Amino acid sequence: MSLACRNLYQNRLRLFLSAAGVALSVMLMLILSGVYEQATYYPENSDVVLDDPTSDTRSSRARKAPRRR
Repeated sequence: MSLACRNLYQNRLRLFLSAAGVALSVMLMLILSGVYEQATYYPENSDVVLDDPTSDTRSSRARKAPRRR
């Protein structure tokens, strides 16, 4: 048996906890990926306009501060 296998199987609790941690992180990434897909699916595949490109968000009364030279 190689040294790497002996190190892995020497402490079975640590091996189990490490494998469980990796599995948990992969599961969380998949869940978050699914949530993101569902959150972006509706706006991309509907005829609803969420942002009106004709509205001017800048105030006509707002002025820029003068630059110093």
